[in-house]
Amino acid sequence: MPYQWDNRLKRFRDKVTGRIAPEATVRAGVEQAIDNGRLEVRASVSALAAGRTTLPDWQRDLRNAARDAHLAVGAVAAGGLRQLTNQALGKIGAYVKQEYKGIAALAASVQELSPAQVAVRAGYYVGSAIRTFEAVYQDVRSEAGATECMNILQPGASCSDCIRLSSMGYIPIGDMPLPGTRDCRSNCNCRLKYR
Repeated sequence: MPYQWDNRLKRFRDKVTGRIAPEATVRAGVEQAIDNGRLEVRASVSALAAGRTTLPDWQRDLRNAARDAHLAVGAVAAGGLRQLTNQALGKIGAYVKQEYKGIAALAASVQELSPAQVAVRAGYYVGSAIRTFEAVYQDVRSEAGATECMNILQPGASCSDCIRLSSMGYIPIGDMPLPGTRDCRSNCNCRLKYR
């Protein structure tokens, strides 16, 4: 990434021009990290279905993919690995621990599901990293002085929860459920705008 973190503004800057990195560029990096994790998951599900890996190895691979996705997007939200505070690491760790419980339950039921069902469910554990990004990013924006946020719908289908939140305009940060925690879960495409 040709960007560096501006700790005063709590935003990324272009290393050459000094301009603030567009939010869309940062979000694209987050989405790429999640997509990469989902690709890993699909490959591991295929290996499991074909008998090229064992269930314990598959479960370990899924845990690693989920952990890596959550850590990667948490680091982006914080401004890089060096910017991750103990609070941010604790938040990331708590979310990953939740995912590990779900992964264990999925592994216990994998024999009852088709490979396609396993792939979709396993993808949720990586996709839920959006919740981690939003939680860490909200803390960073708060540190930068933001006190309110507004939900912004993105193109595509939106759940009723997201539509309702968007109609409220700016509300106190603590009153806004984070994308990834709403009815649409890891399928949420909403963004939060802070001020």
